[in-house]
Amino acid sequence: MNDMTLQRLDYPDIKRKVTEYAVSYLGRRQAESLSPSLNVRAARDALDQTAEALGLLGSGASVPIPSLTGIETVLDLLGTGYVFHEDDFVHIRQFLHGCGQLRAYMAAKLRIAPRVAAYAQSMHDLEPVKQEIDRCIRNGRIDDGASRDLMKIRRKMAATSEKIKSRMDSLMNRHRSIMQEQLYSVRSDRYVLPIKKEFRKLITGSVLDESSSGQTVYVQPQEIAHLQHELAELRGDEAREEAKVLAGLTEWVEKVAYELQTNVDTIGTYDFLFAKAKYAMAIGGRNVALNDRGEIRLHRAVHPLLGSAMVPLDFAIGNAYRSLIITGPNTGGKTVALKTVGLLVLMVQSGLLVPVGEGSELSVFAGVAADIGDGQSIEQSLSTFSAHIRHMAEILRTADDSTLVLLDELAGGTDPGEGVGLSIALLEALHEQGATVVATTHFNEIKHFAASTKGFENARMEFDADTLQPLYRLRIGEAGESYALLIAKKFGIPDTLIVRSRQLGAAASAERTGSPASSSHAQALAAARGGDLASGSGAALVEGTAARLIENNKEAGSGGFERLAALQTDGVELDSADAEDGAASAGERDREDAQSGMTSAGDLETDRMVGDRTETIRGAFANEPRQESDNHGGAVDVRGVAAGVPRQGSDDSDGRGDAQGVAAGERRQESDNHGGAVDVRGVAAGERRQESDNHGGTVDARGVAAGERRQESDNHGGTVDARGTAAGKQDRVKNGRAESARGASTGDTEEESGRKRFEVGDSVRIAYLGTTGIVCELEDSRGMVGVLIHKQKCKINKKRLSLYIPKKELYPDDYDMDIVLETKQNRKLKKLMSRKHVEGAEIIRKPGE
Repeated sequence: MNDMTLQRLDYPDIKRKVTEYAVSYLGRRQAESLSPSLNVRAARDALDQTAEALGLLGSGASVPIPSLTGIETVLDLLGTGYVFHEDDFVHIRQFLHGCGQLRAYMAAKLRIAPRVAAYAQSMHDLEPVKQEIDRCIRNGRIDDGASRDLMKIRRKMAATSEKIKSRMDSLMNRHRSIMQEQLYSVRSDRYVLPIKKEFRKLITGSVLDESSSGQTVYVQPQEIAHLQHELAELRGDEAREEAKVLAGLTEWVEKVAYELQTNVDTIGTYDFLFAKAKYAMAIGGRNVALNDRGEIRLHRAVHPLLGSAMVPLDFAIGNAYRSLIITGPNTGGKTVALKTVGLLVLMVQSGLLVPVGEGSELSVFAGVAADIGDGQSIEQSLSTFSAHIRHMAEILRTADDSTLVLLDELAGGTDPGEGVGLSIALLEALHEQGATVVATTHFNEIKHFAASTKGFENARMEFDADTLQPLYRLRIGEAGESYALLIAKKFGIPDTLIVRSRQLGAAASAERTGSPASSSHAQALAAARGGDLASGSGAALVEGTAARLIENNKEAGSGGFERLAALQTDGVELDSADAEDGAASAGERDREDAQSGMTSAGDLETDRMVGDRTETIRGAFANEPRQESDNHGGAVDVRGVAAGVPRQGSDDSDGRGDAQGVAAGERRQESDNHGGAVDVRGVAAGERRQESDNHGGTVDARGVAAGERRQESDNHGGTVDARGTAAGKQDRVKNGRAESARGASTGDTEEESGRKRFEVGDSVRIAYLGTTGIVCELEDSRGMVGVLIHKQKCKINKKRLSLYIPKKELYPDDYDMDIVLETKQNRKLKKLMSRKHVEGAEIIRKPGE
């Protein structure tokens, strides 16, 4: 069990809680080093001891745990030649007295707590040492009776002190008039008189000190000098005799160093044991049955750190199934259930009682592995998915039939399709290795796998859809729903977004499952993506073509265009022979690329002629199928910027289609149904192009970038020129007039005569530099645009720029662009000069600024 697993399961927090109940340094040290045992017998014995200790606490008796204050220092200095002081012996005496009380208490509890009381039997009776300390040390000071010599010395000291005090009283009466105060004091262990400074020479003696003001001097009278010397010698004799007494006591303690250490260790064990019992009492812990078969049964279990705030959990695994897949809503308690199971397993293996109901049983595992949390790390360059994979690789290397594996949010952090497949494969591998697995997920594929695979079982966290409240109850045997939209609504997401989410989810689900692309489905898809499919030929064009082109791409990805025959829409017809020729001209196209044409984000605009007006249909996703047709002899010119764009074209009325491209690997289709000629040259790899001129018009399609399909319709002989810079833009043609729509990545349009001029403040992308900048100067006559890049202004040709984010989306309408484009100094000068004339003030710009 590595430290990361213990940390993910909140095990260090449990250790800190237990440490808080310890009263000695040894008890805290043992609590801090607590770790799960891998042996069933050791875990069983530790649980029983904790249960007995809890029983003693529950009986109301106070367990007399001796204090270890000062004992750590004593043990460290034993055997080093150090002579202990009076305070050290006071601590030793208190400890030995407490040991005697504990031994007596445990002897009385031997029947009701035999395991706990057995520790006291290993403690040593050090009564002789305690008595010797009592004889020599009294009230924290060496007693006069500690030795005969010490007693004699102290008697002489007392007699000398009395003589000095008598002489000092006599001197005070004699020199009362010159004394600053009518009392004597002690300076440097010598008796002195406080004499006024101006009368210093009127008394014979030595000045030992002076007051801070300088008005008083402290004089030792010459008459008591010899008595002072005698008292100092006696004090030296006393110190030497006291050192002998302390050395003798130190020798006593060193003789019983081993016994003292044993008693200290036993007290530390008792402190740790009762700290576990106190914590068990605080959380409502209970003793449980143990096994080594991987079977877990929990009744009314709660997470120790949550306590009564958690809805009790009923859980079972290891009998009919060894892998449990938990599903249910977000914030529904899946992760809490996962952590609760893992933490309770670690606690019982550490000898800690757990908050569960009667009849619960837990297994002892040789290893517990957990992949909980996103695991992102900037320092280690780990994303959410890569962190999960690294953890899973470690788990797979070590998992066996005695391993508990806890996995949170399977298939998260990556493409759902690949993530689901990888997750199922990992579950199968862990099951084959015999591991006990508890996992959470939101994906239906994993639920279905668990329901249909032996050894696996589903479970769900209950959720009240009426009140939008999770119930936090685990129901085993049923798969659950995520209720993402209901929860989003509960947390304040607007109803309009919830409705929109349901539409997009239904559309995406239909695409993933490959549902038939009928007209009704196309309408639903377009509606979900923001389209407005009205009735009429234009609507049919969008519906039919979008649906059929998806099917075409799927078929082409699996072997060519054999099934593209007889695809017809209003004004557009694709000949099957042309499709087959196009398929033969290039290699097989990837299925996923073919299917992705309807799923990327962007815009779709479709022009359709209804009566004598043109309507535009706009969708919400890029890479939609686009078709160009000239139904009345007009010319259509389409230049696509996205590679791999399927285009449709045929020359049905002596017209000629020409599509020119630049890159390799393209599929080309050429047909001349009425004497005309079609030349298709692909621009980027894997493109399919079809041009249609039904009435003698000319079609020219040039594709430059990937994933576009375009639809242009000229019903009255007009000319359409569409140059798309990104996905999802179409040209509009009205009554013979040519309108050109050029879509940048943000969906801006441009006039046919040239690109739309950039505005000051637009964010543009400079592809050849691989960066972005802000337009600071409008386009000049040579097409050069001023761009601010990393605080440097430079001129770049407009052809090298593409609109990244328009100004109106970056800044408010009244935003002062000088804040972005001007220096702070220039802004100040500009503001000052706008208010008044300032002599000599000028703004100097370098050439090109």
